[in-house]
Amino acid sequence: MRRTSLILAFSGLAPLAILAATVTAGQLRQQSADAVNRALATARTVNARIDGELMADDSALQVLSASLIDQSDWRSARKRSEGVLRARTGWYDVQLIDRSTGQPLFSVRQGFAPPPDTARNRPPDRPGIGNVAGKGGGCPCITLARTVAQGASEPYLIEARIGLDKFQSILLSEGAAAHLAPGSVFAVADREGNFVARSLEFRNWAGNPGSVYLRNAISRADSGTYEGVTLEGLRNRSAFAKSTFSGFSTHIAMPASWFSWLGAGSFGLTLGAIALALIVALVAMRFAWLEQRRLRNDQQRLVQGQKMEALGRFASGVAHDFNNMLQVILGSLPLIERGSTDAAVLRRVGMVRQAAEKGAGLTAELLQFARDKPLDRERVELAPLLGDIDGLIRRVLGDRVALETSLAAPDIAVRTNRAALEMALLNLAGNARDAMPDGGKLRVTARPAAKEGCVELEIGDSGSGMPESVAARALDPFFTTKQVGKGTGLGLAQVHSLMLQSHGSIEIESLQGEGTTIRLVFPQG
Repeated sequence: MRRTSLILAFSGLAPLAILAATVTAGQLRQQSADAVNRALATARTVNARIDGELMADDSALQVLSASLIDQSDWRSARKRSEGVLRARTGWYDVQLIDRSTGQPLFSVRQGFAPPPDTARNRPPDRPGIGNVAGKGGGCPCITLARTVAQGASEPYLIEARIGLDKFQSILLSEGAAAHLAPGSVFAVADREGNFVARSLEFRNWAGNPGSVYLRNAISRADSGTYEGVTLEGLRNRSAFAKSTFSGFSTHIAMPASWFSWLGAGSFGLTLGAIALALIVALVAMRFAWLEQRRLRNDQQRLVQGQKMEALGRFASGVAHDFNNMLQVILGSLPLIERGSTDAAVLRRVGMVRQAAEKGAGLTAELLQFARDKPLDRERVELAPLLGDIDGLIRRVLGDRVALETSLAAPDIAVRTNRAALEMALLNLAGNARDAMPDGGKLRVTARPAAKEGCVELEIGDSGSGMPESVAARALDPFFTTKQVGKGTGLGLAQVHSLMLQSHGSIEIESLQGEGTTIRLVFPQG
């Protein structure tokens, strides 16, 4: 009953555990997807902020370039450029460049005819947003250029140099507010993959190329994710997005170990849910099989009990009538013996008496098997019982069979009828002896049974054993494999009857050539 309750409780709770594991695994997978989506959203936000600043800078430069049309007074032009420089956050310098020579005509920072800028990283006649350029003098920096028209031609460029600190502050503020995965590294790169801003070692890496993973990613797509290693050696999964205005890209490198933990947790929980589902299925199958076997055994016991009851009533009637006739025969034989001196007659009378006495013995067995009234059950301690009948059992077994008894506890007891149990043990000892004509060992063991509140009395021999077909019928009354006249087929049937009346059970295990074990399971005394 306890085992059934535990199985039912497990079967009821297991689906909840499977559901919890599945939901948690889904949540871990969703956390991984959310982290990537959050990183992509942050990258696009950083791009939008930088694009907004660059658009404002480009508009200011466009207004400045328009104010220089048809003007030959470069001193006034420089003064206007200086005013715009002071108004724009992050601008370091404004230069007017001769497109034919590539040399600046003036610089707000350096005045007129400054020395050539040997560190320029782009052709001097390209308008628009440049990549990271220059060293020293406020650089590395971003260059913005607009053409300055003079009549029908555009011989000049007005160029603004914008320091990277402006973009660094945007990156750090947006990254800090994004609740990214712990340990994430984020950066902004130009169109060639050089760092415009970076959350780690910004001063050391500004203007320098990013990792090969970063450069390969921006060469293949405008946004997405990639696996890589940062310049510090951090293995990561990066999400990136590229700006359609500037072509710059923002990269969020999240630790690969964080995703590995989420993936391992999700996989482990999913695998655990599958394993638990299989265990539940196996337990249910096992429980169903055990219940089916129990029902089948109960049905067999019911049928056997009904058969025994019917045979008992039949045997009782036959035995009483047959015993009455035998008593008449046995009572008449002394009269015949006293009235005759013929040796041949007396010999035949002896044969009749021997046959009648055997018949009387058989009727006694039938009456015992067909016992009309129920057994008187009592507490029977096994140690004293086995001690009392030890000599009888050894005489039944003979000199060639050794007896070995073992008790789990000296006070172990069962609830049954003592006399009937003694007779059952003697019957089983006789069967064991017949199964070991060349000698062997009979083991009698008593211990607590697997079923709670019961005691198991096991009688096992090392004899010839029984084939399965014989073992299946061994409890049937009058079934015997012994020769005619050497067995009635009632020994095991009487044992079975005892177990039924004791509210116990009997189990037979036997393999041909490997002996037989009979287990009697009694209620504990």
